[in-house]
Amino acid sequence: MHKKFLQFLTDPATKEDLQVTVIDSIGENIITGSLFSSSNNYPIIRGIPRFIDKEQSQKYTKSFGFQWTRWPMLQFESKNLGKPMEGHTRDMFARITGLLDSRIDQKVIADFGCGSGRFLELIAENGGVGIGLDLSDSVEAAGETFKDNENILICQADILNSPLRNQCTDFSYSIGVLHHTPSFAQGVSEMSRSTKQAGRIAISVYAPYGYYDSNIVRLYRRFFRVTKPIFGYSLALIYSYIIIVLTRPIDRNKLLRNALNPILSYFPRMQLKSIWWSILDTFDSLTPQYQRGISSFELYTAMHESSIINIRPVRWGGTSMCGEVESKDFE
Repeated sequence: MHKKFLQFLTDPATKEDLQVTVIDSIGENIITGSLFSSSNNYPIIRGIPRFIDKEQSQKYTKSFGFQWTRWPMLQFESKNLGKPMEGHTRDMFARITGLLDSRIDQKVIADFGCGSGRFLELIAENGGVGIGLDLSDSVEAAGETFKDNENILICQADILNSPLRNQCTDFSYSIGVLHHTPSFAQGVSEMSRSTKQAGRIAISVYAPYGYYDSNIVRLYRRFFRVTKPIFGYSLALIYSYIIIVLTRPIDRNKLLRNALNPILSYFPRMQLKSIWWSILDTFDSLTPQYQRGISSFELYTAMHESSIINIRPVRWGGTSMCGEVESKDFE
């Protein structure tokens, strides 16, 4: 954590200012220490401020910590150059956020639910100042990736009660995350609270009635949730590997796929251009504690009620919208 990021942080419980104690640092980068207010103390471990306790971090995000430490950089744009999924992450980010390279430079941009940080990489390479928030242990992977980058801060924090100050960022986005939380509307409210007046908000979530919200995916998720206390994520991981390897030749042949679809429909899977992305996305769809589709009306309502104006859809699958924060006062 670079010391310059202290200006953006506050005690998430009380909204008090934070002071810092440094135990170990390299220049202005704090490796070990703590942030504290008059009420609470938050450790900085391996350069990452921890605004939660370990038990809270495992509450409903354990599967994401597992997957992003197993595949920490699989979806990073820099790791897909010359490969089948080249351009996918960059295109997704550009379409959802509307941020062009020139608009990122020197802007303070918050990623609500950063995972291992694939979108933060795009911010960093275009001169932006990025703050990644995530409740899960995926922050370990993100922290390792960006440990030498003074313009990226990774925080282990609850995006439904973030440690960001009021109106401190130029832009906030959340891509593929809020549908995995107990209250997506609270997440929208937090994004709005911490973004400056006229700053942009962009959100992309799963739509209802799609693959992620289907009955068969719900059934498998329930099965893997019941077996998790005994087998952990092993069964879901084995299933993801086997089903992708076995069905990939069939899914890539239109005639075979149509002929066998009545059988294949009982085996949920994600088939993408990359076999490894397919395995990851299949695992990702079958293991979260929370996962539901959010309609355009629901998202629009949550954004409108969070003082976001000029709300409009963006060109990406599912339910995706952006808007700007209107003027508001805080107590």
